[in-house]
Amino acid sequence: HHVPHTSKLHPSTNNQTAMNVDQTGMCGCGAVTFKVTGPLIMNAFCHCKVCSRAYAVSPVHLVAVPTDAFTFTNDSEKNSEIRTDKIVFCHCKKCGVNVYQHPLSKPFTVVLPTNFRIEQGDVGQMLPEELKPTMHINYENRQWDHADVLPKFKTFPSAGVVMNNDGSVKET
Repeated sequence: HHVPHTSKLHPSTNNQTAMNVDQTGMCGCGAVTFKVTGPLIMNAFCHCKVCSRAYAVSPVHLVAVPTDAFTFTNDSEKNSEIRTDKIVFCHCKKCGVNVYQHPLSKPFTVVLPTNFRIEQGDVGQMLPEELKPTMHINYENRQWDHADVLPKFKTFPSAGVVMNNDGSVKET
């Protein structure tokens, strides 16, 4: 898939800009498979209402990569897209699991690390350090306070507003 874009990326933290993602993934039933190869733009827990409602959980762990870093590795006829005026969600036609989302105003595609083929036996799926979330975004929409050490951005890092665990704005 490829959608033209005109807006700038959200700046990521310095440790992410040098990181490249090289992962394969699949939907829940394995009918839709994909590969992600390219620079990591953002690796975050997202608390926005769109993500929370789309995935029925909050926060959602998202990894953003340039749009051309995502490719299907099988017949893309097995997936289906749902488009709104702001975002595209791609899911498997068979099992319904979301494969990616693409904000139409941004030059990146978002994938969920839970769909990466990172396996440790029958039950393990521990992410390597470099794929663990590095921030919270849209923290103003959180459903509860998160007492972790990750930076919490009211919206996105580019807006520059950082919040405390309790949602109050951090004094700079």
